[in-house]
Amino acid sequence: MTKSVLSSDYYRGAHGILIVYDVTKAESFNSLKKWIQDVRAYAEQNVNLVLIGNKCDLAESREVDYETGENLAKEFGIKFFETSAKDHVNVTEAFDALTRDVIQRKFKGGGENKTTVDIDLKESKSSSCCK
Repeated sequence: MTKSVLSSDYYRGAHGILIVYDVTKAESFNSLKKWIQDVRAYAEQNVNLVLIGNKCDLAESREVDYETGENLAKEFGIKFFETSAKDHVNVTEAFDALTRDVIQRKFKGGGENKTTVDIDLKESKSSSCCK
Protein backbone atom coordinates (compact mmCIF):
# COMPACT_ATOMS: atom_id res chain seq x y z
CA MET A 1 0.00 0.00 0.00
CA THR A 2 1.36 3.45 -0.85
CA LYS A 3 2.02 6.20 1.66
CA SER A 4 -0.75 8.37 0.18
CA VAL A 5 -3.31 5.61 0.64
CA LEU A 6 -2.17 5.08 4.22
CA SER A 7 -2.32 8.81 4.86
CA SER A 8 -5.77 9.11 3.36
CA ASP A 9 -7.12 6.27 5.49
CA TYR A 10 -5.37 7.53 8.61
CA TYR A 11 -6.65 11.12 8.40
CA ARG A 12 -10.15 10.41 7.12
CA GLY A 13 -12.82 11.49 9.59
CA ALA A 14 -10.45 13.34 11.92
CA HIS A 15 -11.93 16.53 13.35
CA GLY A 16 -8.70 17.76 14.90
CA ILE A 17 -5.06 16.73 14.71
CA LEU A 18 -2.16 17.34 17.07
CA ILE A 19 1.18 17.39 15.26
CA VAL A 20 3.93 16.74 17.81
CA TYR A 21 7.70 17.05 17.53
CA ASP A 22 10.49 16.64 20.06
CA VAL A 23 12.28 19.93 20.85
CA THR A 24 15.41 17.92 21.69
CA LYS A 25 15.58 16.33 18.22
CA ALA A 26 15.85 18.67 15.23
CA GLU A 27 15.16 15.81 12.81
CA SER A 28 11.66 15.43 14.29
CA PHE A 29 11.03 19.10 13.45
CA ASN A 30 12.54 19.00 9.96
CA SER A 31 9.78 16.82 8.49
CA LEU A 32 6.88 18.84 9.92
CA LYS A 33 6.14 20.83 6.75
CA LYS A 34 5.60 17.55 4.88
CA TRP A 35 3.35 16.21 7.66
CA ILE A 36 1.25 19.39 7.66
CA GLN A 37 0.99 19.31 3.85
CA ASP A 38 -0.13 15.65 4.03
CA VAL A 39 -2.78 16.52 6.59
CA ARG A 40 -4.05 19.35 4.41
CA ALA A 41 -4.11 17.03 1.38
CA TYR A 42 -5.80 14.00 2.96
CA ALA A 43 -7.79 15.15 5.99
CA GLU A 44 -11.23 16.73 6.12
CA GLN A 45 -11.28 20.22 4.63
CA ASN A 46 -10.38 22.85 7.25
CA VAL A 47 -9.49 20.22 9.88
CA ASN A 48 -8.18 21.92 13.01
CA LEU A 49 -4.46 21.51 13.66
CA VAL A 50 -2.28 22.29 16.65
CA LEU A 51 1.51 22.14 16.51
CA ILE A 52 3.18 20.92 19.70
CA GLY A 53 6.85 21.03 20.64
CA ASN A 54 7.17 18.43 23.41
CA LYS A 55 9.88 17.97 26.07
CA CYS A 56 10.22 21.70 26.81
CA ASP A 57 11.41 20.65 30.28
CA LEU A 58 14.72 19.49 28.77
CA ALA A 59 16.17 22.97 28.16
CA GLU A 60 19.79 21.78 28.22
CA SER A 61 19.10 19.30 25.39
CA ARG A 62 17.01 21.64 23.24
CA GLU A 63 17.75 21.62 19.50
CA VAL A 64 14.64 23.51 18.30
CA ASP A 65 13.98 26.88 19.92
CA TYR A 66 10.53 28.22 20.74
CA GLU A 67 10.59 30.86 18.00
CA THR A 68 11.30 28.28 15.30
CA GLY A 69 8.23 26.26 16.26
CA GLU A 70 6.11 29.37 16.62
CA ASN A 71 7.19 30.65 13.18
CA LEU A 72 6.24 27.36 11.52
CA ALA A 73 2.83 27.47 13.18
CA LYS A 74 2.33 31.05 11.97
CA GLU A 75 3.37 30.04 8.44
CA PHE A 76 0.54 27.49 8.34
CA GLY A 77 -1.94 29.53 10.40
CA ILE A 78 -2.21 27.01 13.23
CA LYS A 79 -1.90 27.21 17.01
CA PHE A 80 1.36 26.39 18.75
CA PHE A 81 2.21 25.11 22.21
CA GLU A 82 5.35 23.88 23.86
CA THR A 83 4.58 21.11 26.31
CA SER A 84 6.15 18.77 28.78
CA ALA A 85 4.19 15.56 29.10
CA LYS A 86 6.52 14.59 31.95
CA ASP A 87 5.87 17.76 33.97
CA HIS A 88 2.27 18.29 32.75
CA VAL A 89 3.09 21.68 31.21
CA ASN A 90 0.56 22.98 28.64
CA VAL A 91 -0.72 19.48 27.79
CA THR A 92 -4.27 20.19 28.94
CA GLU A 93 -4.14 23.66 27.38
CA ALA A 94 -3.16 22.25 23.98
CA PHE A 95 -5.93 19.64 24.02
CA ASP A 96 -8.47 22.19 25.26
CA ALA A 97 -7.52 24.65 22.51
CA LEU A 98 -7.94 21.98 19.84
CA THR A 99 -11.25 20.84 21.33
CA ARG A 100 -12.61 24.40 21.46
CA ASP A 101 -11.57 25.04 17.86
CA VAL A 102 -13.19 21.83 16.62
CA ILE A 103 -16.44 22.57 18.47
CA GLN A 104 -16.51 26.12 17.18
CA ARG A 105 -15.93 25.02 13.59
CA LYS A 106 -18.25 22.00 13.59
CA PHE A 107 -21.15 23.16 15.72
CA LYS A 108 -21.14 26.94 15.88
CA GLY A 109 -19.81 27.71 12.42
CA GLY A 110 -21.90 27.38 9.32
CA GLY A 111 -25.11 25.44 8.93
CA GLU A 112 -23.49 22.84 6.69
CA ASN A 113 -21.43 21.50 9.60
CA LYS A 114 -24.15 21.38 12.22
CA THR A 115 -25.17 18.02 13.53
CA THR A 116 -28.76 17.39 14.54
CA VAL A 117 -29.82 14.56 16.78
CA ASP A 118 -33.49 13.69 17.17
CA ILE A 119 -34.33 12.21 20.53
CA ASP A 120 -37.56 10.29 20.96
CA LEU A 121 -38.64 10.75 24.55
CA LYS A 122 -41.76 8.57 24.31
CA GLU A 123 -41.91 6.10 27.13
CA SER A 124 -42.01 2.57 25.84
CA LYS A 125 -44.51 0.20 27.36
CA SER A 126 -42.86 -3.01 28.27
CA SER A 127 -44.43 -6.26 29.32
CA SER A 128 -41.39 -7.27 31.30
CA CYS A 129 -41.40 -7.60 35.05
CA CYS A 130 -38.72 -4.94 35.53
CA LYS A 131 -39.21 -1.23 35.06
